Amino acid sequence: MNKLLTSALWAGVFSIGLASTANATLESRLGGKAYYDTELNITWLADANAGKGTVFDYDNDGLMTGNSANDWVNSISIDGITGWRLPNFDRNGDRVFNIDVNSGVFDMKFNDTCFNGNTAGCSDNEMGYLYWVEGVTPTAPGPFINIQPYLYISENIHSGFNVWEISFYDGSYGAQLAGNLFHAWAVHDGDVALLIPEPEMYAMMVLGLAVLLGFGRLRQQS
Repeated sequence: MNKLLTSALWAGVFSIGLASTANATLESRLGGKAYYDTELNITWLADANAGKGTVFDYDNDGLMTGNSANDWVNSISIDGITGWRLPNFDRNGDRVFNIDVNSGVFDMKFNDTCFNGNTAGCSDNEMGYLYWVEGVTPTAPGPFINIQPYLYISENIHSGFNVWEISFYDGSYGAQLAGNLFHAWAVHDGDVALLIPEPEMYAMMVLGLAVLLGFGRLRQQS
């Protein structure tokens, strides 16, 4: 009986370890309003459709044009933190996207390197990395909410009036007219926890100040 109990306890500990490892790259920030991605070194807004219902929303469903999406993300202030942006499509800056676009005709073809478990052509953009490498999808959202199975706009301009986008329906990505409608997901460079003290830090500061005041009073009494 003791052996069975011990085995069950170890199994529980092991399963908890697996669960924590699965989400080890996403750490809660701002009381769960955002999540820091330790692999990409950016902070994602927890709500993947936070633009819904704002003045930038086209039809009260979160869809926005490219210009409206840029205006929306520039307006965001979460707990006093500004400087949010749209996800970057070209993380290493080499301007190589592994996209097949017909020359002379705006006709984006799906990127085959994104399918069948091959992420070589997808991990260079932040949303593609989140989808294909970290496994965050509308049906497996992890800690995020309101991920839409539709097109999400990136911040990088493809050419002229076109923008890059990725579909959270199947992980494919390509170029679209900036005047088309997209969902938008806000991110922030780095760890936003470094921009504002966490409650624990405030508590430590208050405790430290109390200790210093206590020492000061003891010295005065002596």
